[in-house]
Amino acid sequence: MIKRICVAIASVIFTIVANAQDPLEKVVAMTDRECYLAGERLRVSVSVSLEDGAPSPSKVAYVEISDTRQMCAQAMVALENGVGWGEIALSPNMHSGNYQMTVYTRGMRNHGAAVYFKSVVGIVNAERLSRRDDVVFQPKEKYSANASVLQADNMLRKEGDELVVSLAKEQLGHCTVSIERLGLQTDYCAAPAEQTEKNGGGDRKYTFEIEGHIMSARTLKSDDDAPNMNGFKTRMVLVGQTANVYDGQPQEDGTFCYYTNNIYETQPAIVNGYDSEDNAVQMKLMSPFAVTIPHTLPELTVYCDKDELIARSNEARRQNAINDWLKSDTIVHSTGFMSSEPDRFYDLDNYAKFNTIHEVLIEFVKGVKRKKHHGVNFLYTIEPETRRYSDWPALVLLDGMPVYDIDEILTYDAHLVRYVQIYNCRYSFGNSCCQGVISFITRKGRLSNYVLDAGSRMVSYAFPQKRPVFENLAGDECGLTYWNPCADAEEIRIKAPKTAGVYRATMQWKGENGEIERAVESIMIGGER
Repeated sequence: MIKRICVAIASVIFTIVANAQDPLEKVVAMTDRECYLAGERLRVSVSVSLEDGAPSPSKVAYVEISDTRQMCAQAMVALENGVGWGEIALSPNMHSGNYQMTVYTRGMRNHGAAVYFKSVVGIVNAERLSRRDDVVFQPKEKYSANASVLQADNMLRKEGDELVVSLAKEQLGHCTVSIERLGLQTDYCAAPAEQTEKNGGGDRKYTFEIEGHIMSARTLKSDDDAPNMNGFKTRMVLVGQTANVYDGQPQEDGTFCYYTNNIYETQPAIVNGYDSEDNAVQMKLMSPFAVTIPHTLPELTVYCDKDELIARSNEARRQNAINDWLKSDTIVHSTGFMSSEPDRFYDLDNYAKFNTIHEVLIEFVKGVKRKKHHGVNFLYTIEPETRRYSDWPALVLLDGMPVYDIDEILTYDAHLVRYVQIYNCRYSFGNSCCQGVISFITRKGRLSNYVLDAGSRMVSYAFPQKRPVFENLAGDECGLTYWNPCADAEEIRIKAPKTAGVYRATMQWKGENGEIERAVESIMIGGER
């Protein structure tokens, strides 16, 4: 609890200082390649620093991939000490051509799109080539990389040999190293200077994300029908976790912010609102992205072999189908609540089956009591100090969502519930306090057959990515065999790819002026020495 209070105080102090001084952050982002097939994955490494060069305290970076009409792909990347990396699945429906990659933090939105990091990446859709695509194809033999040579003797290697990449001390830090098989290359293009920010905040002031991602929501009612903000309450709940409940904080522009911490990957979220008379008000989660659209983009020149292009396209389509299947998998439950272990834990598969939760509580669940207060049912747990049932009602959760109508949970189908967890301690979070928590977790963790009230809606929300672990990527669908998003050793040893052919090793790092510097070397695998 003391640690939480200290973190909260530090957050408030930094927010006040940040808003007063409005510090400017600078982003440098590097991708694993310069050209992709639609359906493949784009990997990106991000570094964020303050004006004096120190790492930024921001915890989230936003990455957008856009053409001249719309944002086509996006992701949030979690930052630690100003550095983070992630990957973006490119849709198989994207057209061929150059795209702009834009990277920024929430605090940078106070300064506008001119300060965002921008670069150009090429994307080829081999299955939907059109004359309207702004792309020119050239034989791969015409490709030549105009860059310096890495400090390594890797010009000719056999399969399974060890490749050595040496880095100078000034290159350590935010440095990326990638090795890919030649077959789909493009010329380096400078990012366009002009762009439009479609989701700009106008005079809105954006708070720095120094603890975690900040979600925003607004009511769906028009200005004439908008509820009275006096006494208005809104909450955001993450479904599937035992307890992640966030009270909405009102903003000057009429929106509400939910301050999350240590929440990652895609999670089902519910946002609800109630006016001063406890009437349900529909809420909508707002996009956290600025949606920066370039006015123009340069022509894409691609060096490739037709047969290799088709083979890679088929593999990209197969991998995309696998990715869609993985997204549909069920979520993993947490068995803790606010770093606590349950005082009582029940796996209902180990007990006789009953029809309702009311019967389950009566038959074998201990430490829970039902009692009416002014004609309304409440559930109570035992106080650890007195070992008697508390006079304060417990918080009841279903897949992490608070349930305030106890009659609904008592009549809920017990066959849908797998676990019952009981916590006896007193907890406070948001503006609420409770004596004990009773958590019911369904088998699928998706509020099975539970009807939300009129003011609630559940959405699948993509929180910041955790840092993926990348190893040797031999056999990767995109021809990439190695990617190190943050090299921190002066010497990197890599096993040579198993497939013979010509490969390219690329090293990128942030130079003294804060700009990206690059070095490239060709590697022949399978030839004779």
